[in-house]
Amino acid sequence: MKLISFQIKNYKVIDDTKPVKADPRVIALVGKNESGKSSVLKSLWKSRNVAGAKFDKLYDYPRDTYSGDRKGTQEVTILRFELSAAEIDEIVSQLPHPPRESPNVATYITCYAGEDQVSSKVTFDDGVEAMTLGSEACLAIDAVANALSATGADVAASVTSAACSEKAKIDSEQPIWKNETTAALDSFAKTVDGWIAADATRASVAVSEREALTALIAQAKQGDPWVKARSWAQTNLPTFIYFDNYGQLETRIHLPTYLAKKDSSDAKIRTQTALFEWSNLDPQEILELGRPRTQDDADDQVHRRHEKRRALLDSASFGLTGAWIQWWSEKRHKLHFDVDRPESLG
Repeated sequence: MKLISFQIKNYKVIDDTKPVKADPRVIALVGKNESGKSSVLKSLWKSRNVAGAKFDKLYDYPRDTYSGDRKGTQEVTILRFELSAAEIDEIVSQLPHPPRESPNVATYITCYAGEDQVSSKVTFDDGVEAMTLGSEACLAIDAVANALSATGADVAASVTSAACSEKAKIDSEQPIWKNETTAALDSFAKTVDGWIAADATRASVAVSEREALTALIAQAKQGDPWVKARSWAQTNLPTFIYFDNYGQLETRIHLPTYLAKKDSSDAKIRTQTALFEWSNLDPQEILELGRPRTQDDADDQVHRRHEKRRALLDSASFGLTGAWIQWWSEKRHKLHFDVDRPESLG
């Protein structure tokens, strides 16, 4: 999935960015200090990240409208992602039946839900999630009732009365799998079954209309056919990583000082740790291999320690240089590790 547009609302200093197109190559945010650049990035990050960060209305909602809006539900981010061919196939495979039209875009919406909760949902292109509405349930009921009424007003009165009663419980603009609609369809079908059972000759009346009603009830009881598809899309959405505190890598690293601080949260120490991890160097081993000679050390032992240290540093230099060329092909760089004193790595 590729982010193709985003809209930020009700976050920090941002009232509404309106939909912003996301260029697939690079997006640059330019503005004065405190104009909202970081707010845009942090809101995208809070929408979906692996760090567990979430929106908090108390701290994130615009202060000027917080008191009036704090108990309501408001959208905060609307992210639109373009689906690949493979993702479209996967989403379609989650449906009980092939859709009339396959989705091309997944929209991920995050909302403040009351004062303390956050909710999110995935939707697909307008018109793709075709839903059978309560209005069609009412038409199905009418079709059966009208067909039965044609047999005689007196004998079909109970069915006609039931049709009016059950249709009154149905919201014509809501999907048929809403509990109220499913219950109304079921209740009407039972009334019709009772009317048919009272006289075996009635079994031939309104056969196609009753079959259509039965099929509609079965569809309603299956529930929302897009539930699994939306769940798969939400699980597989891209995640955002946000960096706002990092340390500049120094060209000289004093190993004893680094080892004493390596578990600290200092940004420079974290950067140095990343360097050692990427280069497969153990700073404690490098320090030990360069320890001063003692009276118990033989010449060949000292020589071997120094050769091993040089081999490790050369290997790290070659490996990291090759990786760097892959990461940044625009300019060629050569990285080299060396030790200028037993206790230092430069």
